[in-house]
Amino acid sequence: MAAPEIPADILAAQRRAVLARLDEKPRQSRLELLPSFAAILLILVIVTIFRPAPKPLSVDTAPDTELYQDVFSMVSRTAPTAVEPLRSLFEVQQ
Repeated sequence: MAAPEIPADILAAQRRAVLARLDEKPRQSRLELLPSFAAILLILVIVTIFRPAPKPLSVDTAPDTELYQDVFSMVSRTAPTAVEPLRSLFEVQQ
C-alpha cells in the first residue's frame, strides 16, 4: 500500500501555522496554580488549628494589701482628683 500524495501547499500552510504558534507567548492558565494555592492554604489551616496552647500564667493568690490600700484611699476622698490642682491655686498661706 502506497502513502497518499499530500500537496506541497497544504504542508507549507501547516508548517506556517506551527511556526506561528511557536512564536506566540505561552498562555498561563490561572487554574494551573490552583492546586499549589490549595496546598498552601491547607498547610496554614493545619498549623493554625493544631498549634499547641500557650501555658497558663500563674496567678498569685495572696491578698494584695497595697492594692486594697490604694483603692480605699481613692474611695475615701470627698473631692474628685480633678479638683486638687484647682484647690492648690486657692490655698491660703499661713
